[in-house]
Amino acid sequence: PTLFPYTTLFRSVIEKVTGKSYSEYMSEKVFKPLGMKSTYTIDSANADTSEFIEGHNDYFGQPVKKHSGMSVSDGWIESPSMGIVSDVKDLGIYLQMYLNAGGKVLEYDSIKELLSKEDGITSGESIFGTDSTYKMGWNRTNKDGEEVYYCTSAINGYASSMILIPSSDVAVTMLFDSSDIVAGDKLTEKISAGVACLLIGQKAETIDANKYLIPHIEVDLIYLLVLICAFIPMFTIRAWFKLTKNKRSILKVIADCIIHIGIPTAAILIIPRIVNSWSMLRKIMPDAFYVGIIAICALYAGGIVRLILR
Repeated sequence: PTLFPYTTLFRSVIEKVTGKSYSEYMSEKVFKPLGMKSTYTIDSANADTSEFIEGHNDYFGQPVKKHSGMSVSDGWIESPSMGIVSDVKDLGIYLQMYLNAGGKVLEYDSIKELLSKEDGITSGESIFGTDSTYKMGWNRTNKDGEEVYYCTSAINGYASSMILIPSSDVAVTMLFDSSDIVAGDKLTEKISAGVACLLIGQKAETIDANKYLIPHIEVDLIYLLVLICAFIPMFTIRAWFKLTKNKRSILKVIADCIIHIGIPTAAILIIPRIVNSWSMLRKIMPDAFYVGIIAICALYAGGIVRLILR
């Protein structure tokens, strides 16, 4: 869970120092020594995305299967930030490396530093509902006396979690073939936390179905409101002309410009600043993407109709 520019810099440093590609370095120094036979970077020579399990994106609270895999051609999936492919078995092997004090890959002192309590930064509420700190890729928290380390992630159609509990010699990883930024991703984190709790003899938190349903109902109502507001100007043209027939034409022009040019243009410019780009919005919230496109087109179309009928 690190920011994309920093992981790109990390890759560049490795390639500059070693003279090898990031893919070659990870294969030689991590994957092969640990016996992770199904793990590779997405830009490696042996990358085979044809065997990917199809993930699911959320549309208005309903999971819909994706019909395409992921590759570097997507433009946003890049090693090492989001471009390492693995499975549950290999991730289990990877977590065993931590429980085995580094195994064949890291020195004991390196593992000790990674899992130390010092120098972590506050990272808010953990997936266990406790306070947490973040250090070198791992969140750390205390769950009923147990020191727990975890990292979670969700991308286009998939989610994952890895949890370490060194004092109990327990580790667990979970992979999900869906992602849902509105509610589902938080609930998969809760599921992962619950499994970890059960493994160490603690009680798992009960998850109420309403925690999934209510957020989606609220968001869907917002979508509906946006669409209604976008189409109202188009379907009330006759009433608008009747209401403003005695008004100064300059005021009508200004109002039309704000509604049919200003608002949709502002949406086009502002939304990418919030979610990086329209293409990114389509990947993480496809329903919001299509609602936004329809609303913007409706506002522009309403302006064109009014101009023609003026």
